[in-house]
Amino acid sequence: MGVPERRCRFVQGDIVRLPLSGGEWIDVKGELNAGEARRVFSSLVKEMNAGEMTKLDPDRVGLTKIIAYVVGWSLLNRDGRPEPLDESAIDNLDLDTYQEIAAAVDLHDSACEARRNARKNDRDGESRSPATSPSPDAVAGVSSGFAH
Repeated sequence: MGVPERRCRFVQGDIVRLPLSGGEWIDVKGELNAGEARRVFSSLVKEMNAGEMTKLDPDRVGLTKIIAYVVGWSLLNRDGRPEPLDESAIDNLDLDTYQEIAAAVDLHDSACEARRNARKNDRDGESRSPATSPSPDAVAGVSSGFAH
């Protein structure tokens, strides 16, 4: 029985370029880290009470995920210069472009979730060590002197 292979449990800073219509593109994070994923949810929630349906802020639906994932784009402003990426610029997009970006980000997020599930399923098939290992003293039969 071998020692299970250890893995890095931190999100890497990979960037993925997603194509848009007209030769445009967006650059997105390969995967959100735990903090970013929590902020996507928390910035979208308007009200949450135990035993009740969560109320979402309709103004934030879709936008929170775009803000979390998108790190760059090829979009130009009226003067033909690159438009800086920020929430104001996203709000000023024409509706078709906004919906195209939201759809691309949703598709990317779904692919990320599928990869996470596949990794989890791969790990579920591995033999694992117990959640807690006995201390070396316990294995050797040494007592700490604590009475049970």
